[in-house]
Amino acid sequence: MSVTTDGFIMDIQNLEIKLLNLPKEDRPFLTFLTKYRELRFDLVNDSKDDALVVKHEGKGVISLTTRGS
Repeated sequence: MSVTTDGFIMDIQNLEIKLLNLPKEDRPFLTFLTKYRELRFDLVNDSKDDALVVKHEGKGVISLTTRGS
């Protein structure tokens, strides 16, 4: 997994659904995700209320910074 200021890379299918299906006592940190879903739905007027959106898909990842890694 790789996280930046504007996104993250991971290989967990249906992550948002899996997080939302956790028992309530195991997900107090998801308050932000739930609120973001509501706000995004209201602002975008989209029929989907997903908070996490797949931007790109690929078979492999090469992670580069200004120095490369």
